[in-house]
Amino acid sequence: MKKILLSALVLFLGIAVNAQEREWTLEEAVAYALENNISIKQSQLEVDLADIDRSEAVGNFLPRLNASASNSWNTGLTQNVTTGILQTQTTRNFSAGVTASMNLSAGLNNWKQLQLARMAQLASEYSLEQMKDDIALFVANAYLQVLFNKESLKVIQAQHEITLEQLQRVQELVEAGSLPRGDLLEIKATAANEEQRMIVAANNVKVSLIALAQTLLIKDYENFDIAERDYEIFGSELLEMPVSEVIDNAEEERYEVKVAEANLEMAKKETEIAKGAYWPRLGAFFNYNT
Repeated sequence: MKKILLSALVLFLGIAVNAQEREWTLEEAVAYALENNISIKQSQLEVDLADIDRSEAVGNFLPRLNASASNSWNTGLTQNVTTGILQTQTTRNFSAGVTASMNLSAGLNNWKQLQLARMAQLASEYSLEQMKDDIALFVANAYLQVLFNKESLKVIQAQHEITLEQLQRVQELVEAGSLPRGDLLEIKATAANEEQRMIVAANNVKVSLIALAQTLLIKDYENFDIAERDYEIFGSELLEMPVSEVIDNAEEERYEVKVAEANLEMAKKETEIAKGAYWPRLGAFFNYNT
């Protein structure tokens, strides 16, 4: 029993240590955000709703069909027409009907409604991709802010170590009478100022880590940390491109532009649909009962 408890304790501690030692890379942080971000999930729901609207627009081309049926049994005294005697009889009544209707004049309007639904579907997909780009950029900026704050803290710590070494040498020289005591006080003030800067820098690291963890919707932000590694810088060729080419590429590739263009086309199509209300309506109707 003791061996089992000891093994369970070792396993638990191993899991806890591994959980605390995990360091998130930039790729992991962005991928996690794209999978769990609430705004992205909302945009995905809008895409799903747009798919439903498109299916409804396709259904508008189909005729309206209604069917009905009824069946009844009646039991009671009925006079026999042959003998004239009242007799108990059971009678059955059954009826059925089919009704079909279709708005013939709405064919063009339905086609425009289908085009509008397809545009809305495309716009929602563009909006989803734009949201993914925005979230990825936001997470990347927050991640880089943590890296920047950590590097700033390292620089201050390295400078403080040099200052402490200088403080030791100056103190020895002051005690030997080679330097005035004012030099010692001055370097002590410098060391104290660096300690204050280290506290501020360490706090900036913690705050930026918490901000990144909250962006990723991670609750255990106390044990949250990122991997410090060298990242290759891409896009240097972009600096060599002409400004006009950069703008043209942005107009073709950026989802913000695609969303705006899709919304403009949707507005034009909605105007066409609204103008269609001025035309008279023509319908067909069929009814059969038995």
